[in-house]
Amino acid sequence: MNALISEQSDFTQTHIDIENVHFTLLTGRGINKSKPDPKRALEPMHFHSSYEVFYVTSGNFKVTAQETTFEYKKDSLIIVPPRLMHNTVLENNGTARFCINFFFEKNNVKSDSRLYDTLVKLLGETIISSSNAFSVYDSFKKLNDCAFSGNHLRLSLYFHEFIVNLIELLGQEPLKLSFEALSDDKISRTHKLHNLISACYTQNISLDELANQLHLSTRQLNRIIKANYGCTYKEIITQKRIKAATNLLKASNMPISEIAEKVGYNTLKGFYKAFDKFYDCTPSQYRRGSEKRR
Repeated sequence: MNALISEQSDFTQTHIDIENVHFTLLTGRGINKSKPDPKRALEPMHFHSSYEVFYVTSGNFKVTAQETTFEYKKDSLIIVPPRLMHNTVLENNGTARFCINFFFEKNNVKSDSRLYDTLVKLLGETIISSSNAFSVYDSFKKLNDCAFSGNHLRLSLYFHEFIVNLIELLGQEPLKLSFEALSDDKISRTHKLHNLISACYTQNISLDELANQLHLSTRQLNRIIKANYGCTYKEIITQKRIKAATNLLKASNMPISEIAEKVGYNTLKGFYKAFDKFYDCTPSQYRRGSEKRR
C-alpha cells in the first residue's frame, strides 16, 4: 500500500474475501457518522491509497478536486478514487455523512462471477456520484453500527451486502466526474513535497529554499502547491502550525507562550492573531472548551 497524505494510520484493517476479490476494509473514525469539525476545512488537499465512499445523511457535503468544488445533498453517494487530490467539507451543523474506505485486489479463487473485473470497470479512476443512493443506505448504516463490535463475521456479511448494493447502483450509470488520479512520478514528487513541509513547518523555511530542495523553480512549486493543496505555501504552514498548537492545547498543560514557540511563532502576538483567524477565539478559550468536552 502506498504511503498516504492522510490519517489512515488510525484505521483498523479487516480482510474480507468475496468470490475472486480480496478486500481490505479500513474502519475507524472515518466509518462513523461524522458531523462538521472546523479543523476539517483547514486541512490541505490530500489523497488516499484506498477508495473513499461517502453517503450524505443530511445537509450539504462538499468535495473539492483540482480546484473545483462540488456540493452534494442528502442521500447522495460519492466515491473518491485512490490517488486523487481532494478535500471534503461538512458545510454546517445540519450536515452529516457516513464514510467507508476500502481497496481490493484479485485473489486466487476461481469464480464465474467476474467480480474483480466488474469492480475495476465500474469504479475506475474518476469521482463517481449518485444523487439518489437509497439502496446502499441500509448496508452503510449496518457497517457503521457494527464497526467496533469486533464481530468479524457480521462485519463481513454487511460489507458483502454493501458491495452487492453498490454494484447494482453503479450499474445504473451514475454521474462520473473526469478527474484523473496521480501518476507514480507525481505521487513521488507530492510525497517529497509533503514530507519536506511536514518537517520544516516550525522553521522559517522560505518558498525559494523549498523549491531549491525539490530542484524546481519558485513558479513551478507555486503551481504544484496550488494544484495539490488548494492554497498558498504560507497558508499551508499556518494550517500545520495551528493544528499542532491545538493538539498541544488539548493534550498538555504547556504554557501558551511555549506552545507558540514550539510550533514556529517568534512572537506571541503573531500566534494569537493566526489562532484567532482560524478559530475566532484565543488559545486559552480553545483549551477551556476542550477541557469541557472531555
